[in-house]
Amino acid sequence: IKPNTANNILRTLFQKGYLSQNERRGYKLGPKCAILARKEDDHESLRSSAIPIMRELAKNTGDLVFLGVLDGFDLICLEQAIGTGALTISDTHAWNEKTHASACGKLLLSYLPPKKMNAYLNRGNREAFTKSTITAESAMRNELKKIEINGFATSVDESATGVSAIGVPIYDNDKQVIAALGQSFPTYFLEKGEIDLKKRVELLKKTATKISKGCQEGV
Repeated sequence: IKPNTANNILRTLFQKGYLSQNERRGYKLGPKCAILARKEDDHESLRSSAIPIMRELAKNTGDLVFLGVLDGFDLICLEQAIGTGALTISDTHAWNEKTHASACGKLLLSYLPPKKMNAYLNRGNREAFTKSTITAESAMRNELKKIEINGFATSVDESATGVSAIGVPIYDNDKQVIAALGQSFPTYFLEKGEIDLKKRVELLKKTATKISKGCQEGV
């Protein structure tokens, strides 16, 4: 790497707070790195608690289980547990731009502070992945309000035709939403009554509570 390129990278990291300088103007880790480390610790605790519980849920229902968090406005897949069904997530980064079209993504958006939620809604440019994807600001605002009231989110053919999902919140000690737990399955399971929406939501909420307790106990 050329010296000028390296210097530009270092200056950018310094300006963004990932590096700081000592009295000799040498670089050292900045405050943003400490924040990243704390986030990773939090995620590791969440993963440790969630993984065995997610695997049990996937085994008992046969459906894919998804654990997601927001990074800015991107939906990040922390973990997944594969069921016996046909649905899998081969590329966990595929959800980064599908926050508005996924159950877990919409669930997490609905719990954002008002100022941050408005910043997201005012951005526009939400991609329509199918004819059912919600893209308009007013429609998305109504959708997020409904999710907040109901305490769960659904996505029916919004991220991909023929795929549906349910998402519920996972809370921390302070009753703040830190992640979303979801399940995905073919839409015809809902249409044919093979999945009872109310019962599955209750099952997911009970599972999310187990994960929350595990995090709080430091499992």
